[in-house]
Amino acid sequence: MKLKIEKKVLLEKLNLVQGIAERRATMPILSHILVKCSENRVDITATDLETTLSTWTEAEVENASSMAIPARKLYEIIKELPEGQIQIEEIKNNWVELKTSSGSYKIAGLPGDDFPILPEMQNDEFFSVDSEVLDELISKTVYCVSPDDLRRNLAGIYFEKTDDGSLRLVATDGHRLSLAEKKLDEDIVLNSSVLVPRKAVTELRKILKQIKTIKIGYEKNFFITMGEDLVLFSRLIDADFPDYKQVIPENSEIELSINR
Repeated sequence: MKLKIEKKVLLEKLNLVQGIAERRATMPILSHILVKCSENRVDITATDLETTLSTWTEAEVENASSMAIPARKLYEIIKELPEGQIQIEEIKNNWVELKTSSGSYKIAGLPGDDFPILPEMQNDEFFSVDSEVLDELISKTVYCVSPDDLRRNLAGIYFEKTDDGSLRLVATDGHRLSLAEKKLDEDIVLNSSVLVPRKAVTELRKILKQIKTIKIGYEKNFFITMGEDLVLFSRLIDADFPDYKQVIPENSEIELSINR
C-alpha cells in the first residue's frame, strides 16, 4: 500500500470514524481503521461490529492494497502535522510509514485481512431527507434514550412512517417520552418501523452537520444512511419498542400556550 493525500482531506475523514473505532476493545482490531487503496481512491472504515462507517476520497495511489492502522494514533499524528501532502506507505512486518515535509513517522499496524467482514449493501430503496430536518428530529428525541444498555428496547430511537406519510422519531427511558415528526418532500420508503441504537444516531448527527442531504434505507437487520462519499451501517436493536401511544392522551380538557 502506498498513497499520497492532502492532510486536510485525510483529517476530515479520520474525524468521521473516530467515534466508532473502539479505544478499549477486547478485540485489538476494533481499535483500528481499515485503509484500503484502489485506483485513485482510498476507503477508510471503522467498525465496532454493531456500527460501521465507510468513507472515501480521491488520492494518488501508487500501490493498491489494504492495511489496518490504529485509529487514535493515526489521528493524533495527522492532526499535528503541517498542511500539505502526506505519503502513507506500508513497510515490512505490517508497519506503516508516514512521510511529510516535516519528517517521517512509523506506526505498527495489522494485516487488512484481519479486519472484520464489512456489511454489503444490496437494497437500492432509499429515501432522501434534508440533513437539518433529520438533525432537528434527532435532537428532540435522543435525550430521552435510556442509558441502560440492559433495557435494549429503550436503548435507541424508534423510526416509523405515520399514516399521513410523515417521518416520526420516538424515544423513551421509561420515565419520560419524546416524539417528533416531520412531513417530508419525498415519499418515505419504510415498510416497517425500526429501532436504531443511540451510538449510531450520535455518529449520524456528526455526518449530518457536514452534508445537506442524506439517504435512508434498511435491509434485513441493518439501518443504512448514505451520503455522496460515505455510508453508515447500524445493526438494528432486536427488541420490541413499547406501545408509546398508550401514554399519550388523545384529548386534553385544558391546553396552555406560553412564550418559552
